[in-house]
Amino acid sequence: MDVLTLLKQYGEPVVYLVGIVLLITKVVRPISVIYAINALMLWNMLVRDHDFYVNQKYCNADDKRRYCDLYMKYKALKLNDIADNYKTEVLALPECKPAIRQKRTTKTKGE
Repeated sequence: MDVLTLLKQYGEPVVYLVGIVLLITKVVRPISVIYAINALMLWNMLVRDHDFYVNQKYCNADDKRRYCDLYMKYKALKLNDIADNYKTEVLALPECKPAIRQKRTTKTKGE
């Protein structure tokens, strides 16, 4: 198995386990732990949603708005800018399925 496959399969549980371990061991102050867990969960949701929408090749307007809300929460934590690229890719996707979009354009041209 390659690293990406392992990361996709076990990434989410590992993120939560790391957060729990940080809480239990009290390595850092409790506020920092909450901050770290929040950041990990937001990043996980951004990556998972990005991969989902890119694979399905479309993202409707409501989902784009929700993705932007998640992105703004992540950005408010002043973390890395890798999420910028993901947001740009999601916003560039069409808002309906490609097959449906073709039917709509065919109907409008035929009328």
